[in-house]
Amino acid sequence: MGCNQSKTQDVSRARQDGTRTRQNGGSRSGSLSQGPTSRPVGIGHELVKDIKSSGVAMSYTDTREGEFDYLKKIIDQTASNLIDVSSTFSPYDQEANASNRDYREHANTYIVKQGLLNGLPRSSASNTAETLSGAPPKDLDWLTGIVTTCSTAAKNGMKVTSTGPIIIHFPEVN
Repeated sequence: MGCNQSKTQDVSRARQDGTRTRQNGGSRSGSLSQGPTSRPVGIGHELVKDIKSSGVAMSYTDTREGEFDYLKKIIDQTASNLIDVSSTFSPYDQEANASNRDYREHANTYIVKQGLLNGLPRSSASNTAETLSGAPPKDLDWLTGIVTTCSTAAKNGMKVTSTGPIIIHFPEVN
C-alpha cells in the first residue's frame, strides 16, 4: 500500500500546483528561475565578462559562447593579417620565368631549323659513307692544286728538306 499512498500524494500535489499556477497568472512557482548564471542564447559576450567579475560561476552555455566569440575574434584578426603568397613573385620566380622564356625561344629556333632540314634531298647510305669519308669539295680542289704545284716544283729541281714538324694553325670557331 505504500506505493499507492505515495501516488495519491503526488496526484494531490500536482493538483495543488495546478491551482497555484492559475492563481499566479500562468507561471509555475516551483519552476527553475533564471539566475545570474544562465542567460538567453542571443545575449553577447559582455554579460559573460560581468559574470566573471562578479565571481559567480559560469554555466556551460556561457563558457561555450565565450570561447566561440574568442575563437571568432582570433580568426577575423588572423584573416585580416594574411598575405596571399601565391600572387606575389619572388626574385627566384622571376629568374625562373626568364630562363623558361629563353629556353622556349631557343627551342622555337631549333624547331624552325629542323623544318628547314626537311627540304634537303635524302641521300642513300652508300653515298653518305663516301661523302663523309672524303674531303669536302672545296678543300679537295685546293689540295689538288697544292699537290700539282709541289709536283711541278719538284720536277723543276726544287729540293725539299726536312726541317721539323709541320704546324698548322686553324682559326678559332665560335
